[in-house]
Amino acid sequence: MQSGKNEPRQQTQPSTAEVGALVALFNVGRHADAENRARSLLALHPDAGHVWKRLSLSLHMQGKDPLFALQRASYLWPDDAGVHNNLGRALHGISHPNWHRSTFGIYRFWRDLAYGISGLELGIAAQFSGSVQAASWSVAVSMLLSGGIPWLLLRNTLAI
Repeated sequence: MQSGKNEPRQQTQPSTAEVGALVALFNVGRHADAENRARSLLALHPDAGHVWKRLSLSLHMQGKDPLFALQRASYLWPDDAGVHNNLGRALHGISHPNWHRSTFGIYRFWRDLAYGISGLELGIAAQFSGSVQAASWSVAVSMLLSGGIPWLLLRNTLAI
């Protein structure tokens, strides 16, 4: 039941002027003020991914932990490469150095193995089909399957 008051509806995104003021604070190096402004905007607009991104940058510039803000920004802006880059750097910064070496070594191993397998597959497919175009399509299908199968079978367990 409503109280009879006409309460204003909350906007889902801040206005251009509000975001501009936040960006201006950040650009002139007033990171503490930018953090406070971002937090006040997020109280009104909790789903504003770009404000979470600015909050994370302001926190980072002050030497504070930006991890939660980056996780939230990446959840709200899954296609923003900058957010994912910054999230990776933040996770890199809090993990043990031995873990860095092992994960990068594993990554390089699988990357190089994939290059080798795709080159071998390209050569075999070209040999048997007699067509470089058909061979290229076979590699494309293999790449689609190698990404598509995990995407279909695996689920994200990180709750943000």
